[in-house]
Amino acid sequence: MDIDKFHQALDGLTPKQRRVLDKFLCGEKDQQIAESLYITRTTVRKHIESICKAFGLKNLDGERFSKRTELISLFHKYKPELISQNIPANKSEPSNLPSLITEFFVYDSGWTGRDDLIINLTQLLQSSCRLLLLVGLTGIGKTALAERLTIELSSKFDHDPEKLYRKNFDDKSTPSDFVSVAVKWLENAGEQVSSEEKKQPQSLLLRLVTYFCHHPQLILIDSLELVLLGDENTGWSDFIDEWWCQFFASLLSAETCQSRFIITSQELPHQLVAAASRYPNFWYCQRVDGLTETEQFTLFHKVGLGANLPSVEMKLLLRIGKAYKGHPLALRTIAGEIINDFASQVSAYWQQYGPEIEEVEKALAEASQGIIESTNDQWKLDRYSIQLRVKVQSRLEQTFKRLSDNAHHAYILLCIGSVYRVPVQQSWWLRHLEYRGYTNEQQQFALQTLQDRYLVEISFLANNETMLIGMHNLVRSVAIAHYEKLLTQKG
Repeated sequence: MDIDKFHQALDGLTPKQRRVLDKFLCGEKDQQIAESLYITRTTVRKHIESICKAFGLKNLDGERFSKRTELISLFHKYKPELISQNIPANKSEPSNLPSLITEFFVYDSGWTGRDDLIINLTQLLQSSCRLLLLVGLTGIGKTALAERLTIELSSKFDHDPEKLYRKNFDDKSTPSDFVSVAVKWLENAGEQVSSEEKKQPQSLLLRLVTYFCHHPQLILIDSLELVLLGDENTGWSDFIDEWWCQFFASLLSAETCQSRFIITSQELPHQLVAAASRYPNFWYCQRVDGLTETEQFTLFHKVGLGANLPSVEMKLLLRIGKAYKGHPLALRTIAGEIINDFASQVSAYWQQYGPEIEEVEKALAEASQGIIESTNDQWKLDRYSIQLRVKVQSRLEQTFKRLSDNAHHAYILLCIGSVYRVPVQQSWWLRHLEYRGYTNEQQQFALQTLQDRYLVEISFLANNETMLIGMHNLVRSVAIAHYEKLLTQKG
């Protein structure tokens, strides 16, 4: 193929094909491309096959990926800048970023924002902090932040992506007990573990702690909340497997430790916090919140929206971002729907789904006029479109179910609290439990339970120490539906 035919083929690609091509040339795998563009892996493969055909690279029967190398070679020959320009240009990122991000399942080239937070947390982990706990609402970006920090720290820890120590407790295909994970980590380190020793958790703990203390490793642990246990009386913060708490406590109490642990959780593990409190310089807990307005626009631009959009459509994006309080998962999901289902036309998306955003805006406007409480709001931010139901609502529903099963009076408080459109004094919340006969101790415990699970947001009146309790708009959207169910059951 000569250069003229090459440019004709490139110009003839559809916008969707071009977005897939850009990510493919960046080195992303099919699964990463699918997740960042909110399409299936099959669709990614079909797009790449079509792109290859457009450049005269037709696969023979039985071939799957054989023409991909030739496609890359064409771009190296005629358009090498398209390969390099898609690699993030942040100077603080090490040169092996493309190979690193292919090993991650959340962090990708669409990452944006949190620059100051990354700098601060990186400095902590490069100094004395051995254990970093990232906490916050589901989908808020904890895991992506953890993976992003791994990029920053990779040079210090001579990180090999294939040897990254990682445990995702949300992965039901692998065991989550300490012994099983410890054996896997030791064997990955090249150490032999006898059958007899696999029955001795104390021995495994000592060996693993010794290894991590003397060998600089990065360890990512996701969804810690799924190995926490509790009830309405004792709280929801104990480890199902006590050896996990002993493991973390041993790491913190060691005289020196060269490894660093980054843990994500939707819940504050009080058992771990209590053990870590004796070593304030060796651990840190960071709450992760939504993206700022500027970060939201950058996100939209990186996933394929925002560039050259009319001002009226940019304003619609701003309203969407404000309604969702910068929730990254929700905004990326919405961006994917706009791109793939509405041909990147924000106004077309708004015509179908805008009334739900306007419902939120109307309620907040009324609250600013003094109408704080309402049992008639019909927010459906968590479920009004297909992709949001799949990617966001299902996660929130799991959170609500865990709360209902393990701390039911806190669940009731969260549902009833949905009547408040904006943050209000905590006495307003607690009075609902008081009316139902709960003691002061039970009321306070219920509220603390919600705080520990980041299902409510705490703020204070300006120039005043009065504490206000509110909730994220997505959480309220789910809570309203659950409150309606409670009223139906009561009736």
